[in-house]
Amino acid sequence: MNQHNSFWARRYYVSTVGLDEAKIRKYIQDQDLNESIEGKYDTDLSKPF
Repeated sequence: MNQHNSFWARRYYVSTVGLDEAKIRKYIQDQDLNESIEGKYDTDLSKPF
């Protein structure tokens, strides 16, 4: 939990107070950015060579 009484986890956002549209949009944008960064480092470990 943080000082804003909300809990963030991968793909989920839960708040103890109401959400506003700006927070939801920012969350979605952040998830898109994280996925693009993770995609750069995603490797297929079943075929290492």
